[in-house]
Order: sequence, then C-alpha cells, then structure tokens
Amino acid sequence: ITANKAAWNTLAWFATLVALADGLNKVGFVKWFADTVAAHMAGFSPFTAMVVLVLVFYFTHYLFASITAHVTALREREGW
Repeated sequence: ITANKAAWNTLAWFATLVALADGLNKVGFVKWFADTVAAHMAGFSPFTAMVVLVLVFYFTHYLFASITAHVTALREREGW
C-alpha cells in the first residue's frame, strides 16, 4: 500500500478539493452566486440566455479542479 504514493497523493488532494467545494455550498456561496446570475438573466432572449448560461457553466466549471468538485458544490442548489 505504501508503494503507491502517487495514488495516495491524488486521493488526498481529491478529498480536499471535494471538501472545499462542499464548504462553498454550506456557507451559502453557491446560493448567492445562483441568485445573482438569476437576477441578471431577466429580460434576455432565449438564445442569449442559453449562451450566457453556457458561459457561466464553463467558467464555474473551471473554478473547480474537477468535475466531481463542481457537482459537489452545485448539487444542493439543483435539488439533487
């Protein structure tokens, strides 16, 4: 088990990143961010709204180090 240092390193970083993403959700950052984006979406045409939401998704995805951390942070807002 101790010979797999790279695997343990990955596991430790992965667990830390998921915990930090969950922390963002617990302190209310995700709700605040979603409410802010929703408030600015009023009045957009469907095409413009789609483009803006895809861009928001793209940039929020890259705020997190992995897709799992992204889903962990955003899952509560979506009602999962």
